Amino acid sequence: MPDPDDEQPIPHLLVCPPLSMRFACCIILGALLGALALTRADAAPATITISGDAQSPRVAFAVSELKKAWAALPPASATAPLTVSFTLDPKLGAEAFRLAVNPTAASSAQFTLVGGDTVGLMYGGLRLAELIAQGRPIARIRTESGSPYLAIRGLKMNIPLDARTPSYDDTGDSALWNIETVWDLTFWEAYFDEMARHRYNALTLWNPHPFPSLLKLKNYPDVALDDVCTTTYRYDHRDHPRGVAPEVLANLVVLKKIGIDEKIAFWRNVMARARDRGIAIHFITWNVLLDGAYGKYGITDAADNPTTVDYLRACTREVFLTYPDLAGIGITAGENMTQFPNPESKEKWLWETYGLGVKDVVAAQPDRQVRFIHRDWQTGLDSVMKYFAPYPGPFDISFKYAGARMFTMPDAVIGDALVKDLEKHGLKTWWNLRNDDLYTLRWGDPDFARAMIRNFPREQTAGFHLGSDGYVWARNFALVDEKQRGQLEISRHWYNFMMWGRLGYDPSLDRHFFETALRTRHPEVPADLLYDTWAATSRIMPQINRFFYKKGDWMFTPEACQWKNEGFLTVDDFILGEPMPGARELSIPAFVRRPGPGAPGTVVTPFDVADNIERFAAAGMDGAARLRRTPLSPELASVVTDIESMAWLGRYYADKIRAATRLAEFRHQRDPARHAEAVAALENAATSWRHYATLTGSQYRPQVVARGWELNPVAILQDVEKEIRTVRAMTWEPAQRRPQPLERNSKNTLGRGLPSK
Repeated sequence: MPDPDDEQPIPHLLVCPPLSMRFACCIILGALLGALALTRADAAPATITISGDAQSPRVAFAVSELKKAWAALPPASATAPLTVSFTLDPKLGAEAFRLAVNPTAASSAQFTLVGGDTVGLMYGGLRLAELIAQGRPIARIRTESGSPYLAIRGLKMNIPLDARTPSYDDTGDSALWNIETVWDLTFWEAYFDEMARHRYNALTLWNPHPFPSLLKLKNYPDVALDDVCTTTYRYDHRDHPRGVAPEVLANLVVLKKIGIDEKIAFWRNVMARARDRGIAIHFITWNVLLDGAYGKYGITDAADNPTTVDYLRACTREVFLTYPDLAGIGITAGENMTQFPNPESKEKWLWETYGLGVKDVVAAQPDRQVRFIHRDWQTGLDSVMKYFAPYPGPFDISFKYAGARMFTMPDAVIGDALVKDLEKHGLKTWWNLRNDDLYTLRWGDPDFARAMIRNFPREQTAGFHLGSDGYVWARNFALVDEKQRGQLEISRHWYNFMMWGRLGYDPSLDRHFFETALRTRHPEVPADLLYDTWAATSRIMPQINRFFYKKGDWMFTPEACQWKNEGFLTVDDFILGEPMPGARELSIPAFVRRPGPGAPGTVVTPFDVADNIERFAAAGMDGAARLRRTPLSPELASVVTDIESMAWLGRYYADKIRAATRLAEFRHQRDPARHAEAVAALENAATSWRHYATLTGSQYRPQVVARGWELNPVAILQDVEKEIRTVRAMTWEPAQRRPQPLERNSKNTLGRGLPSK
């Protein structure tokens, strides 16, 4: 985490003489004295006193939030002066705070805020501002405290730095749309503000080889890339480049003219802004991928190439020496390491590149602490620790908690074996919460998020990082409404991001807390109705995923019912699908073959799954109809449309699962009645898909996603209708496994050019 002592003073403050050895200074907001009142003539004067070692942009941010909240109060609610004293007390612990009320008189509003560090002071100030903004009467604000449940609460972004240094899979429109975004400082300023409000303290930026866009190296000067480029080459669903294709380089377009020195200054600024919001930035790479450097100076991905080892060691060293606020680095022992004969050889190579690079940093800056994140992917902890045991600093693992399907079940068992290895080696993991389920529709079920967070094994948990591989959560350019296009995803999906961040900090936050947040943002409707309606449809995706579990991110794009490389997922795919390990759901073949019904409640049958989804969808539909009885703000109307869309999508899957089960019974029993029921279920499913396509089409333009084909429900309707005709003509012959995925299309043409913003 960022060093709380590495701070800049709050601008525009008057600094008083020292008070004591313990409290180095007393800072009075002279420039802000009465500033809250100045924002509205009828507001009462307010003073904010900051005492102790609280010279911090973090506190300045909290003060600005307090100003906004106080200025927005109705005149009758802001009649008393507001006094908030900020004081540091390291005994509270990192990121902790205690907010105390000082009721000296009935007409005054005096608070003492104590923070374990400046992040804690910021969080405490943000909490007080939140209470004021929610309309809590000053007299009813009580003493409260906070401390982090999870030490690390992070977000994951596959960052598309450049067409020449893309992230792992930038074949989707969201990546191409957002290359320019990630070089825009105003984006990062707004993004970090939202992260702090939601209590996130870490950001992991994932890119196979970001260094050519970030560094200039003395011994490899030609690797550094000037300018920011995209490409007019249009990928299709079969592309997943491990290495930039020649067609990409042949069709570059400059988005921003900028030299490498300016790039370095830009990212120093970005990282400093993150530090000012208590956010630690880490870059995470895949290996051996060398976009932007491959072929220069003899650099290759060969396992025995000493030049590549020297080059990557230099990259690792210089990225930390260049960026003083960079907190850590992560690596992946895989995706392009088949040339190494065994895990030990991979780990030896990774230690000699990244590990020794960090040792060089510590040798040059003995007080520097660099956190290392080693993904548990295509390797094993015994091999990892054989070489990384002497790492000079914090060393963690990263593991996908539920595969690529975070919306499955809170008590996922996929990481059970890892937990034993973590215990063995005394390590902790960042749980990688991979959302490759929902890219457009907004999700919101605090009970699910709370249960998952509380299920993490505490002793082996460093924290989590939440994000996707198939989508870039930066700005949304797929919106139909041009006025909304380009909106920050963290703002559009505020409820989802808020619940994971806030519950990661404090999982005791209850339903009342989230209802209050909903009421504050959408006061026009009953908060309890909105909470229940949103939560109901948000339970659809976990039920689908538990029954039809696809661990890999490329295997299922639920919003499109597609599988990358193979397109539309059919009833045969669902028949051959398997439930999530540890789930109570029963597969279709197991259900069809079982000798009897079994004890009630011992398993969840395919028909139970369909009925559960139908029930969640019905609750969402009913709640949405009741919400629409009130005139809705544009934002809430859009949310309700997403809720209705999710409900219709759920109904589609409910009937598709029924159809698949009836078809399997038909093949097993050779009963024509089952065949007719399968066809009827698919006809019902098609009706639901038509509603889903209409609603989503009213809000979102078609877009290509990196983990599927085109996300275009209107066009996919052709596949939905074709499936009815196919099943109607089916005989009792059993379902067949699909062939192997198609080879990558190396001769792809330019297609339709750059996706339009």
